[in-house]
Amino acid sequence: MEINITFRDGPIDVEITATEEESYTDVLEELGQFVEKYDPIGYQTQKRPDQENPSEETEETLHEGGEQGSISEFTETDDENSYFEVVDATDSELLRVLTLGSTDGDDIDEFPQIIGDVQVLGDSNQDRLLNGSSVLLTVLSEVHGVSRASTSELKNALDESGIDIGNWANVGRPANADVYLNRRGSGSSATTEIREPGKEDAYEQIQALVDNLQSQEPAAEK
Repeated sequence: MEINITFRDGPIDVEITATEEESYTDVLEELGQFVEKYDPIGYQTQKRPDQENPSEETEETLHEGGEQGSISEFTETDDENSYFEVVDATDSELLRVLTLGSTDGDDIDEFPQIIGDVQVLGDSNQDRLLNGSSVLLTVLSEVHGVSRASTSELKNALDESGIDIGNWANVGRPANADVYLNRRGSGSSATTEIREPGKEDAYEQIQALVDNLQSQEPAAEK
C-alpha cells in the first residue's frame, strides 16, 4: 500500500508519499513539520531590491489580504521624475523627448538621442548643435555617471537626433561654447565633456522639449 498526502494553498502544492514499508505516522509528522514552518503570505512579502525596510502600512496591507500589485509603493506613477529634479516633467514625458541610452561602466553601449522637436533647441544650426550636445552629454552624466564621451559618437548621436552635423566645425564659434563644453584632442581620439554651465543650459533645453511636447497635445490629454 502507498500513502499519498497532498497539501495545497494558492500556488503551493506539496505532495508527500510513503511506501507500505514506511510508517504513516512518519509521513504525518513530516507534513506537520512543513505546515508548521509554512508562511501562507510569505511569498507576497518578499522584498524588492530597493525595498529593504517596507513600511508598517505596507505590511499591514499585505496581512489584510491586499495584493502586491495594488500597493502604491510598487507602482510607478505618471507624476514621478526620476532623472532631472529641476525639470518640470514626468518620466513618461521625458522618455517621449529623449532616449537615455545605456552604458557599461564608462563605456557607452548606446548613446542617448533627442526624439523631441530639435527645432526648439535654437534658431540656428550652430545653436542646435551646441545645445543638443549639452543635452546628450548631460543625460550621460546625470543618468549614467559618464562625463566624457567620444566626439565622433556624440556627432553620430546628434545626426541620429535630426540635427545637421555638416556644420560641426563651427560648433565652437558661439561665445558660450567653451563655457558649456570641454573639448580635447582631435580626429578619432577627440573627446567632449559637459561643464556645469552646460548642464544648467541643458536642463532649460530639456524643459523646452517637454513644453513643446505638451503644447502639441490636446487639452484633454494634458
